[in-house]
Amino acid sequence: MTEFATDDTLGTPDAPETPETSGTPATPDARDTFPLYFDSVLETADDPTGRKWTWEEDGYTVYRSHARTGPGCHDNCGVLLYVKDGVLEKIEGDEENPYNQGRLCLRCLAFKEMLYHPDRLRHPLIRSGERGQNRWREVSWDEAYDYIEENLRRVFSLYGPETLYVAKGTGRDTNGYYARIAESLGSPNSSGAFFCGSSCYLPRIASAGLKAGAMFVSDYSQNSPLRFDDPRFQVPECTMVWGNNFPVANSDGTLGWWLLECMKRGTKIITIDPKLTWVAAHSEIFLQIR
Repeated sequence: MTEFATDDTLGTPDAPETPETSGTPATPDARDTFPLYFDSVLETADDPTGRKWTWEEDGYTVYRSHARTGPGCHDNCGVLLYVKDGVLEKIEGDEENPYNQGRLCLRCLAFKEMLYHPDRLRHPLIRSGERGQNRWREVSWDEAYDYIEENLRRVFSLYGPETLYVAKGTGRDTNGYYARIAESLGSPNSSGAFFCGSSCYLPRIASAGLKAGAMFVSDYSQNSPLRFDDPRFQVPECTMVWGNNFPVANSDGTLGWWLLECMKRGTKIITIDPKLTWVAAHSEIFLQIR
């Protein structure tokens, strides 16, 4: 089993040979190449020491938390939830959170509307009419589980457990469960299929590989507690945006306002897009493809 160091080498595996002893050329140390990243990791970008998680303010009980608002969000922004008499009244961004620094997208700001929407699904439903008639009846969780078990057993008895295929959406906190479900039910068919990701994330990976050779995350000083004011951060002179309206999209791992802050600091934008987006309208060069 490989042993990993626990000192300030940041988990670099202990090797029996070094470049000096093995005769192979020495490679640049990652900490020398990316000092801002490694130094900020050591500093800890978000130190919660002494930070309150709840307090009273103007008649509200305020809760500090994090939010990932679907569909397709993986950013986990800091939020302040204002609750009165057990009802969520409003949501604001947490300015003390270094990741989003108080900024929230419209999906997060509209969370109250989604939470209390009269059409929100709150209980299990079983179809009571023909497919396509949109007729349903409300059932208990026990009845819903019994219904699922009954029909799975029926299908397995007719065709075998191999007829079951277990897949998942883009959510990355469920990777270990879908395979276990398939295995426990006797099916060898499980996959990390991305469902919604098939129309967004997988094309991003493929197109990034074709254009740049790999999927990458741009440096917007997101790992520094000082963010854009960190003297070690070098504002990019030019950024190419290819098929992305970042102030609206807030793509996985990149918040739109990060690039906006770089634009305020002088970053020039080249946009490749068939549509005249906000980004394209504020670019130095707009390459409008068909």
